[in-house]
Amino acid sequence: MDEKDGPLRKRPRQSYLEHNSEWKTLDLTQPGKVVSIGMLKNGNCFILKPINIKKKSVMLKNTCGYDSLSQIICAAACDSDGSRKYCEIWKDQNMEFYRKVMDMISKGVNSNIWNLFGKVLRF
Repeated sequence: MDEKDGPLRKRPRQSYLEHNSEWKTLDLTQPGKVVSIGMLKNGNCFILKPINIKKKSVMLKNTCGYDSLSQIICAAACDSDGSRKYCEIWKDQNMEFYRKVMDMISKGVNSNIWNLFGKVLRF
């Protein structure tokens, strides 16, 4: 536009997102309120070493879907007491996947998690 027409008017910004009032009242400075979840590396990562299962050396590859599902359930169990309760129940019923999830929350990601990961995938 020309200067004689006046300054350009900006359109009002409208967002489809709504403000969540829970975030305003959440105190993240209190110890114990924030739980850090370890990040699983993708099975295609060249840094990961093979794991030993039943005296066999196994290399995990293309595990993106499984890694993502594990991370989502870890986050849900950390954020919601109800989700954590169900994970504990299923862990106690010898469901290996939920045992892995609860171990990830309590102990972080370590080599035992990867060995359990291989057992869950039934190698």
